[in-house]
Amino acid sequence: MAGDLDLHNASFWSKLHPVPGLVVSTAATVLLVLQTKRDNTALYTFVTEHRTAIQVAIQIISHALGFIEIFTVTSIVNFSTRLRLSRGSVSLTELRLWQSVSSIRMVWSMPLLHLTILVPYIVFHLLPSALWAGAITPIASSTVAHGSIQVPVFGPDPHNEFWNHTITGQISDFLWPVTRNSKGVFSYTPAAVLQGVILNAAVTATSSGGLHMSTHPKNDNSRLTYVGRSFGVGSSAGLEDGYFDVLSSNTASSILGYSYQELGYSTNVQCIRNTSSGWQITPYSIALDGTFPNNYLAQGPLPNSQFNTSTMSFRIEDYATLRLRDDSEIVALVGLSHAPSNIFAIATGNGPYDVLDKVQCEAHFTPFTFDVFVDMTSLAITVTPLANSTIDMDPTSSQFGSQLGAIPQLIMREVTFLSMMNTNLYTSALGNAFMSSIANVAAMWNTSMNDTATIMEAISTSLESMIDDILVAYGSAQLEIGGAQLASMATETTTKQILPAMRIGSFQYVGAVNVLILGIYLAELLRTRGWRDMPVFDYNDIFSVVVAASRGGRELGDAVVEAHTFVGTLLSSSTRALAWSFAEYTVVLLTLASIIVLGVLFVYIFALEDEKMSRKEQTMLGAVYAGDIPDHFGGHPRARGHEICPALGSDVV
Repeated sequence: MAGDLDLHNASFWSKLHPVPGLVVSTAATVLLVLQTKRDNTALYTFVTEHRTAIQVAIQIISHALGFIEIFTVTSIVNFSTRLRLSRGSVSLTELRLWQSVSSIRMVWSMPLLHLTILVPYIVFHLLPSALWAGAITPIASSTVAHGSIQVPVFGPDPHNEFWNHTITGQISDFLWPVTRNSKGVFSYTPAAVLQGVILNAAVTATSSGGLHMSTHPKNDNSRLTYVGRSFGVGSSAGLEDGYFDVLSSNTASSILGYSYQELGYSTNVQCIRNTSSGWQITPYSIALDGTFPNNYLAQGPLPNSQFNTSTMSFRIEDYATLRLRDDSEIVALVGLSHAPSNIFAIATGNGPYDVLDKVQCEAHFTPFTFDVFVDMTSLAITVTPLANSTIDMDPTSSQFGSQLGAIPQLIMREVTFLSMMNTNLYTSALGNAFMSSIANVAAMWNTSMNDTATIMEAISTSLESMIDDILVAYGSAQLEIGGAQLASMATETTTKQILPAMRIGSFQYVGAVNVLILGIYLAELLRTRGWRDMPVFDYNDIFSVVVAASRGGRELGDAVVEAHTFVGTLLSSSTRALAWSFAEYTVVLLTLASIIVLGVLFVYIFALEDEKMSRKEQTMLGAVYAGDIPDHFGGHPRARGHEICPALGSDVV
């Protein structure tokens, strides 16, 4: 055996057994890093359809990757302690500690000092698989795709059949055709069919949380709710969501939310008390007893009433209202759009509503571009003003003047209709709505209900809410009535759809542990010069232990070598140069296989991503605008002026 002394040392290849495993775990970590920011809708679909299989696969893969890292740690301990064993004597107690650590076995009869080392180590060996389980578990995320949705436009209406119908103030105006279907009730005279909805929204506009900060339901059957002001836009939400099913593979039911831009009006109403107002309540026909209602006339000129040069007087606005006895419960509101402004006036009788008397308000219809975000999860619509628009959605504004087109005229008349249809016979629904708003603002500002600023703010906020709801109703009618007959009543606009997706966990913790173990392995490899002179004898190998115990003394090493040579697990010096052992072949083959699998996996992943991007580009409709996934699911500050709020934006993931 003198010529074969090198056979007492383990082969270099046997010291590289942990390398294939480290290649696999490192490759898995790199893949996690690459996948961290990749949100995959296909993965979401697969996971939701195969939850049980995914859980089983996660457990198997995490335990396999955890085993690889623990195997590396135990190999480092084993190699270094075997090298230490060859260089000096070691106590049996210390050897038992080494054996327990490298074999991950708990021995309670150890000294307390050794137990304090072993117990944390045993606990540590559970950590890698747990970290891997968390790292490769798919987590919910979202991604952005692009599509289209129909939005209302107020296009040419040459025969005045739809939005641009002629309003005369006669009873026939209230009988304008109404469409009722599964989506709701739609009409170009919303004051006649949606009076309760409009008045209720006017009250909630001043409820707790701030002016225009409350939620109120959309005036159809979509179950959607506006968060804050609607600004009269967003009518497509809930009505045209089915459009997604036709134009793309993303169905309305699979979309978390979507956003689009729409033209509209940022309506602002300012109120004052005009004690010289000519709009007032006068008796017209008084019954002799309380059996029949009294007939009162709400009449008078407004500051913007048309001037009649032949009579040298202003035109008198008027309509009749009823009351069972005196005029105490009468609230009469009139709205008029005529150059140079849009004016509301309120008159009341002597009673509980007298704080509303002589109030005059001016409404401003400023063309604006809005961002509409629809959260399909919480069924909420959030409208954000973006900027003033150079395009007025009303094509007649060039004819009548800015803010004085057919749409503002119709809106002012619809608010008047709310009052005209409110007979005041026993009480005034409109007056009660205003009084409730005043009470809300007074409670919010801690002021009296007789405070002038409180009254004006409450009335202006309520009127803004009424105008918003009427505009939404007009947009809905354009889609459900006009759009069904004339293509010019609706058009397509680009949407950004937020789709449910999943991504593969996170890499931070497993990456740190993997780098730490890899670093320890390389550091120990360099420190010991590749565990040079490490003996073949392995105290964890029962074969080596039995042979060594049976021989003992000076012959221990030779006995182990001879035994290994006999069974073919150790080659002589004459044959080592010509052949490798089975273990060495295994290490090389595993390394090559790991590299090949890793390469194929990378090619597959990038090919899959290219295919997905190609499909996404083919399904895009229209021009897209850049932006991030919106993160505003709640309310926004009341845009009483013209605040500019950030738009949504991000590139497609």
